[in-house]
Amino acid sequence: MIYVVRGSITFHLPESGEDLTLGPGDRLDLPAGIRHAATVGPEGVVCLEAHR
Repeated sequence: MIYVVRGSITFHLPESGEDLTLGPGDRLDLPAGIRHAATVGPEGVVCLEAHR
């Protein structure tokens, strides 16, 4: 789980072809094993991550 506190980040999911941009207050539940890349927005990003 990723929760954006400040700034923005775009997750690139090659298997689905999706690009998901998250901003403050947005959350993404990314299952283990999902291939992804991320690009931080121009103002940077502060996010919280949780793993189980």
